[in-house]
Amino acid sequence: MRILVVGDLSSPFVRQDYRLLSELASVRLLSAGGYLGYFAKLLEAGGYDVYYAWWASSLHNVVYSKVHGGASVVVAGGFDVVSEDSVKYGFRWQPWWKRKAVRYCLREADLILAVSRFVEEHVRRLEPKARVEVAYLGVDPERFAPASLQQRKPVILTVAHLTAKSIVYKGVVDLLEAFAHVAKRKPEARLRIAGAHRGGEATLARRAKELGLSSRVELIGEVEHSRIHRLYQEAMVYAQLSRVESFGLCVAEAMSCGTPVVVSGAGGLREVAGGVGATARPDDPEEVADVVCSLLEDRRLWLELSELSRSRILEGFTLSHRKRRLAQAMESVA
Repeated sequence: MRILVVGDLSSPFVRQDYRLLSELASVRLLSAGGYLGYFAKLLEAGGYDVYYAWWASSLHNVVYSKVHGGASVVVAGGFDVVSEDSVKYGFRWQPWWKRKAVRYCLREADLILAVSRFVEEHVRRLEPKARVEVAYLGVDPERFAPASLQQRKPVILTVAHLTAKSIVYKGVVDLLEAFAHVAKRKPEARLRIAGAHRGGEATLARRAKELGLSSRVELIGEVEHSRIHRLYQEAMVYAQLSRVESFGLCVAEAMSCGTPVVVSGAGGLREVAGGVGATARPDDPEEVADVVCSLLEDRRLWLELSELSRSRILEGFTLSHRKRRLAQAMESVA
């Protein structure tokens, strides 16, 4: 089988799938700049059994398959099909031409792979006739390995790129407000925020200063994915209070490391954390603080949730599970 992966490898999601697909078949990458760049490479794209692309706005991927006769597979990853109006996020907030491109892909692709049941539901709302299946993202359980409680620090960790919008819809501002309550009860606790600084870090730093927490809130910037497992292994709690979340790969990575998680339960977070992760409302900082403090204080609870978290990832969210689903998808369309 020959597979053409259409897109670039700037996203860790795409890099992961490219690697897994390369273990299953003969794979080539085709990248270009924008829609015009991809259409200029139309003739170059011939001769493949499957055309594979991330994001449901990849109409060029579907066009390649129609012109050259192969099957088209498109991954619906979240903001491309999901809408959350309270934070002006997703499909409904995209330009009209991109919304049309998404609807075309959903309607014409041979298979849509949704990263969660939550995303699948949004795909079906936009295009009821779409052929869509769920294929969860995967974690490498060997690299994202557990660390003992003795190796941990009293750190609450969250990971997100820090833009003016993302610090709101990823719940980073909410977590900072909740940490102010944690800090009063646990003087040794620290909040660590990892992620590229893209304009939102100034807002967080200013608010941390207003709350008198500048010395206890670490804005550590972007961390290479090859090293990020160390952050999960050092923290006692991973928190993600997203207002909208398509899957929650960072939550899965933290759980694989045996780090108990506190999540909002929005979107795909509930699917990943299941009954193992603690849930709290982002707009209730005292409730979030209570949940976090219980994990910092109760050793028995921490150990129980640590073991359950790791087990849940091993049961359904590893790279092996992702690879198996991709293999099934490729066979079903080819």
